[in-house]
Amino acid sequence: MIKTKSNNSNIILYLYIIAFALSTIPAFFLSAPQVEDALGTMGAAAYLTGHDWGDILVEKGFFYKYGQTIYFLPIFLLIKNPAIRYKFLLMANSIVTAFIPVIIYKLSTKHLKMANEDAVFISLITGCMPGTLLYAKLTWAEPVLFLIPWLIILTVMELEGIVAALQNVSSSESDEPKGRLLNKQRLLSALLAWVSVYAFMCHQRGIVIVLGTVLFLIIFRISRRVQLIHPVMFIINLALALILDRVFNAWLKLYVYRGELLKYNLLSSFFDLEIYRKMFSAKGLPVLLKSIMGWLFNSAASGIGITLLGLVVCAMCGFGLKKKGFFSPKLQNICLLGSIFYFGSFLLGLLFFFETAYGYWYGTAVERSDHLVFGRYLESTLPIMLFIGFYALARISQDTETIDSADRKNKLLTPLSASIFAALTIFFALVIAPVMSGVDSYVHSIMSMNICFDMTGVKLTRDVISNLPSALIIFGIISWLLYLFIILVFNKNRRRLAYLTICGLYLYIYFRSIADILYRVDSYSLTDYAQYYLTH
Repeated sequence: MIKTKSNNSNIILYLYIIAFALSTIPAFFLSAPQVEDALGTMGAAAYLTGHDWGDILVEKGFFYKYGQTIYFLPIFLLIKNPAIRYKFLLMANSIVTAFIPVIIYKLSTKHLKMANEDAVFISLITGCMPGTLLYAKLTWAEPVLFLIPWLIILTVMELEGIVAALQNVSSSESDEPKGRLLNKQRLLSALLAWVSVYAFMCHQRGIVIVLGTVLFLIIFRISRRVQLIHPVMFIINLALALILDRVFNAWLKLYVYRGELLKYNLLSSFFDLEIYRKMFSAKGLPVLLKSIMGWLFNSAASGIGITLLGLVVCAMCGFGLKKKGFFSPKLQNICLLGSIFYFGSFLLGLLFFFETAYGYWYGTAVERSDHLVFGRYLESTLPIMLFIGFYALARISQDTETIDSADRKNKLLTPLSASIFAALTIFFALVIAPVMSGVDSYVHSIMSMNICFDMTGVKLTRDVISNLPSALIIFGIISWLLYLFIILVFNKNRRRLAYLTICGLYLYIYFRSIADILYRVDSYSLTDYAQYYLTH
């Protein structure tokens, strides 16, 4: 037993070191933020150390929150050179994201009882998706938004174990074991509240995590007829955290943003009824459908189809179409949490960008073609879907002798997801790709799809990628073919080959995007935000 714990500790250490090194080393060749939200997230730390960036932040009208100040502030205090400071800010991001594969490994081995080799590969691939590593190269809120869903999932799994233990404590036993379990439940309930609100402290999109966590707890209570959390501790700490956020928010707007009226990135924009009238009108519904299809195409292609399998499994579980014996109750909870976070982020993104998409499709504002396949709002939840997809692949591909006849029907999930992926790729190629030609995009927002972008002439964050439509079609086709290959090798019980193939593709996309996009744009540093940061 001691040897097993020691081995697990070594594996956890190696996973962290690999993830940290992969993310950190390229960061030391970057020098400045290239986009407005990469500057905005540093605003509070900059203000507290004597750098008043209010003029550019107010001029652009975008509102960004303050949560990362907790680890940005010491770096601002210690390092005065802006270029060197930026490298260490990115290192701090890498420290955060490197915990993701560690958490996934713990979930895989402790709670889902995966074989160790599967757990190691799945943890590394899922925790080091190109989006995770690439977005850590910008001072966006993404590193925190990538980590927190996994922290919540792990906390929920631990709480579920406590609930099960409490049910097994005999009434004749001493109150001491029960007391320890209840204290741990109270502690984890408080932690769950603060962790979920911290996502909201880092970015307005974090509201999805707060509401999603609360919704999950309600569903769990109703469906299982048992309380997962200590309700009083959770509610009190949730209220305290939200009140504290309102206080910090007011300070941020008053001082960092100089009390000016801001226009963008505000939750109040979602209460405009005109958006919903336009969205569900005869002209709005086709735009909504195209946005859904484009974003789903990104989700499927970026996750090599496995994310789409994860979404299909989540849908099946959600509609009660999966036999309870096929996937464990813990996996079903991960599916429920993952679905809430994914579709919550999807809905928020569709609402936020609907006016932009409407203008694009009707020719009044043909710009930012990346919005047609926008993945950034979803990419923090895609690793969860990839994880569920991997688990399903492993479970479905088991030797048929270990699966009863009713459960063999679950093998249809892989061809079903492959067919949906093919349909999404065809729709993208015929409907969406043709209108993207020659239109600019935020090149940083589509980095995780960069298999063959022609970046010739690209110097800015917002620029024209000359072959973007054809490059995305090629990426979709290659990803679909690779998904078929992965299904085949999993069925032949050659999982290691599948894992290594995915690692190869993801590393290729990662390093290509670092060189092609991040280093290229950083070397020019022509954006207003880079120039402002380096001189203020």
